[in-house]
Amino acid sequence: MSVNTILFLGMIFAFVLAQQYLETRHKKESSKHKKDNDKLREELDNAITRIETLERIVTDDGYDLKKEIEGLKRRA
Repeated sequence: MSVNTILFLGMIFAFVLAQQYLETRHKKESSKHKKDNDKLREELDNAITRIETLERIVTDDGYDLKKEIEGLKRRA
């Protein structure tokens, strides 16, 4: 085998190794991003539920009455 053939085969081998390394790294990063996204979605769902609950409390007819009673108690 000539030196050029050996160099050429070495370059191909290095390219294949680099490609496999990058694919493996990409899969690991994708998995990490998926976990992060799942966690953020869960936190967002919890926050939306809390906001909906607060909106129900604030728009409840009895809410203003409770607020007025508390105000009267503070004045007395």
